Formats: sequence, C-alpha cells, structure tokens
Amino acid sequence: MKIAVYVDTGLMEIREIPMPEPRADEVLVKISYCGICGSDIHQVQYGMEEPEDTMMGHEASGVVVGVGKHVEGWRQGDRVIVYRTQPCGQCWYCANRLPDMCRHKRTTSNGCYAEYVTCRLDHLYLLPEQVSLKAAALWNPLTNAIHAVQLSRQQLGNFVVVMGAGPIGLFTLAAAKRAGAHPVL
Repeated sequence: MKIAVYVDTGLMEIREIPMPEPRADEVLVKISYCGICGSDIHQVQYGMEEPEDTMMGHEASGVVVGVGKHVEGWRQGDRVIVYRTQPCGQCWYCANRLPDMCRHKRTTSNGCYAEYVTCRLDHLYLLPEQVSLKAAALWNPLTNAIHAVQLSRQQLGNFVVVMGAGPIGLFTLAAAKRAGAHPVL
C-alpha cells in the first residue's frame, strides 16, 4: 500500500509498504479522506522531533475493512473517524482536563496519509449516516473550534472577533454564530 512519510525538513515521500494487519483488539480502516492539518505543514516545513520516516496524518475518515478476532461491536463496512494520538494522562494538562495540550502524546497507529491504517477501538468513532466521509475528515478543526467557543462561555448577543481565516478560524466563526454571538467579525 502507499503511504506518505516525513523524511526530513521540507521533504515527504510516497512509499510502498506492506498492508498492515489488525491485532486481535484492532480494526483495519481503508482511509477515504485525510485532512492536511496546519501542524503537519509546519512540522514538515520547519522540521520535527519525530524520527525520520514518521508516518503523518491524523484527521481521517474511512471504512472498516478488517476486524481483529477479539473485536466486538464493530464490523466491516462501518464508516468511521480515526483519532490516532493518545495523551499521557498524567501531566499537568491531562490532570486539568486539557488532554489536547498534552506534551507527551503518543501515536497509537500508522499515520493516516495512507491507504489503510490499523486502529485501536478507543480511537475509532462511528459516523452517523447523515455525515459524509468527506465532511467527517474535517472533524479535528471543527471540534477545536467548538471547544474554543465552549471555553469562551460567550453569551447570546456577545460581540465576537475571530482572528485568522484558516479552517479553524472559519469553523470558530460558524460555531460562535451558531451559539448566538452577534455581531461576529
């Protein structure tokens, strides 16, 4: 199968690797869509701490095509969102319910810039039928935006300014409007 790997600052390569096999407690997902996160762009552009040959990509949706022998509740054909990082659970951020800020997150599967990825069950979310696989690949910037609006505790009729018109900024604008902010800039 094909996968994109980080090679060095400013360089990624498409490589051919063997098809992954799910462990007994994992599923195999055929990736349908994977968003390109700003953090991925910055890591490639400016370099990153991860070793050479790191498989990147973490904003993905796809379809379950294989199920480990001890897996229950998931079946081939399930449409899913894949979340492939896990916070440490012990640092200050994790203790204060800010796991997305954890400085010790670890990757739990291959990167999603791939045709297929194995996934632990606690990093797999079933998609509702009304959500397309294409839209589902935007789950990460959308949930960041919704979380930001929730943390702001803004009230109906509050004036809100969103700085930046990237994906997270645009989703934050929409989430603030949906939460009742007016006017929104």
